[in-house]
Amino acid sequence: MLQPFGRRRVFIGLVDLQLSLGLEPDLSLSAPALGDATASVVDACRAFGRVVGIPAMAPDHMERFVRDGYGFITIGADAGFLRQGAASEIARFRSIAEPVGRDAQ
Repeated sequence: MLQPFGRRRVFIGLVDLQLSLGLEPDLSLSAPALGDATASVVDACRAFGRVVGIPAMAPDHMERFVRDGYGFITIGADAGFLRQGAASEIARFRSIAEPVGRDAQ
């Protein structure tokens, strides 16, 4: 997979990888099998001169990934950002609606 088509960068999708390994998605990234799998990807990428990237779900992940030699690290994941944005908007709507509901009683 690393040789054809001139791919120079590989991005590890952590949830996809966990599912492929038969694991439940867990953003703590604590499963030993996940650590072994990501290390194998990093090793293969280095062997073929490829840059490997990964998403950091928490600041301590970022520190570990920098130490492990990842070439690029994204912050968070799309699902998490969507969830945060939705929660923020719901809280905003509630803060507007609750006083109106109290006034109507």
